[in-house]
Amino acid sequence: MQGQALKRREVIRRGLAMLVFSPWLGGSPWLEKPRLSEGLSFSGAKPLYLNQNESPYGLPPRARQAAIEALSQAHLYPHEHYVELKEKIAARERVKTEQVILGAGSTEIMTMAINSFGKKGEVVMAAPTYFDFEYYASLAGCRMKKVRLDKNYRHDLERLSAAVTSRTSLIYICDPHNPTGTVVGGQELKLFCQKVLAKYSPLILIDEAYYDYVDDFSYESMISLIREGYPVLVIRTFSKIYGLAGMRVGYGLASSETIKTLEKVRTNFASIAYPSLKAALVALEESNFLQQVKEANARGRKFVTKSLAEQGYFVLPSQTNFVLFEIEGEAKQWAQHLEKLGVYIRDFQFNNQNWLRVTLGRQEEMEIFLNRLKQVKSSYLKLNRLI
Repeated sequence: MQGQALKRREVIRRGLAMLVFSPWLGGSPWLEKPRLSEGLSFSGAKPLYLNQNESPYGLPPRARQAAIEALSQAHLYPHEHYVELKEKIAARERVKTEQVILGAGSTEIMTMAINSFGKKGEVVMAAPTYFDFEYYASLAGCRMKKVRLDKNYRHDLERLSAAVTSRTSLIYICDPHNPTGTVVGGQELKLFCQKVLAKYSPLILIDEAYYDYVDDFSYESMISLIREGYPVLVIRTFSKIYGLAGMRVGYGLASSETIKTLEKVRTNFASIAYPSLKAALVALEESNFLQQVKEANARGRKFVTKSLAEQGYFVLPSQTNFVLFEIEGEAKQWAQHLEKLGVYIRDFQFNNQNWLRVTLGRQEEMEIFLNRLKQVKSSYLKLNRLI
């Protein structure tokens, strides 16, 4: 018995270690804000966290008030309001209520898809793609087939289609794409889905977390395919433009049969807290607030893209609330030096290129970021001249 107890403790210890030391910023992003890298120090003003694609504009005031008022009933389970939010989303997207699933952020629904569909066969995905998807697919033991982005850093739909076989059980498309911020044309993506599903029977998971920021007229949501009966799952989140990242609310849309399959692997009968549900219900109605946030984000995106280009960087055209740009030298080192100056961003390496991704904050925050980026670049150039 003692030996079995020790084994159980070891399993728990290893499980916790996997959470704490996940590849996301060197640790689970939900457990703590990123710390300063070893050997660095920062003693300036409040640090800028421009690395998690959170909205700098917060949640709608009415949604905030709804969450506060909901605390008076936080001692009750939230079943009734699960149904209410599902009904509101269903009416908005013109699907049936049984075609809607809720989760603590869209990531919960994404992991349901991985565990109920991805583990059955092979997963086809872009490289790079949203790091949480790859992490959880790996954690679930999925066999993954990765396809490089095209020359414009978008999903290469032709090569993705060629990668699909009878063994493919899940296809993951992040559109708008993370980390590049690019999109593929709606008609292109729709034809890809129809072509693949005419020959094979995987579930196609379309991650539309950044859907609300897009102003490219060629872009189109794939919810229309769900209405037409195709085996497609679209996931969205309240964490971005709605400003509810800390409240953890997401949803998915699919056929009622797919929703039933996803529900079988749900590990929490009510993963969204009552105040979060009430905030989301109100946030859905705040079209004026959301439009203001979208316009402010677009202005910030234009300003940052232009400013980075003027500083000599190759910047990818973004349709999201972040911008990805190429740098010389090792991206991790640049990110660490920015961290020393109190600015947290994300670093990437793919296609033998080094990249930095910055979340779009308020105007004054982006000016601070750009000024400190100049300092890092100046230091890098001086170091290279010395070498």
